[in-house]
Amino acid sequence: MHCYFNLVSSHKTILDGEGIEVADINEARAFAREAVAEMVQEGVAEIAHWRGWEIEARDASGAVLFT
Repeated sequence: MHCYFNLVSSHKTILDGEGIEVADINEARAFAREAVAEMVQEGVAEIAHWRGWEIEARDASGAVLFT
């Protein structure tokens, strides 16, 4: 399935226009965890800057799979 990972806060949404192909929701969850860990390791995800943000995973139909 094709999965999109949007960054969402109460005041803004950053849409994932490309998405990725995943086998199932478990692989999508693993990808989301790895992406966050990579952002933290690289210093991109300063905690104070991203407070209140969530990753929202959606399928190709736009249905929310998880946040």
